[in-house]
Amino acid sequence: MDNQDVKILVLDDDIAVQESLEAFLEDENFDVFKAGSAEEALELLKDTAIDIAIVDIRLPGKNGDEFISEMLDRGTDTKFIIYTGSVGYSHPKSICSSCNVYKKVFIKPQINLNVFIEVIQQIMSME
Repeated sequence: MDNQDVKILVLDDDIAVQESLEAFLEDENFDVFKAGSAEEALELLKDTAIDIAIVDIRLPGKNGDEFISEMLDRGTDTKFIIYTGSVGYSHPKSICSSCNVYKKVFIKPQINLNVFIEVIQQIMSME
């Protein structure tokens, strides 16, 4: 699969994080969408199928775990990467057993954004 065929959602309420990940991923030829809240992302996902979502945990309204759980309940094929500033974060039982959730959590700030490319390539090679 070519990078331009991969649709990635960046779900983060920090505009700087959204824009830096968007610019980086677009430079790698990915098709990138952004949302600042779970509710905004859920609205976007009504019309757009996303391959991978990079999800912050602390969000206004529904948190990232609630967003992922709702998507999993819908039977989504979307794969999830957690990118959070919560150093002690661990997956709740409701989502940790899902094969859709990448088991490694990335802690902000991530200096080397190439780790996202490596993970995205791993995820896409499994499909």
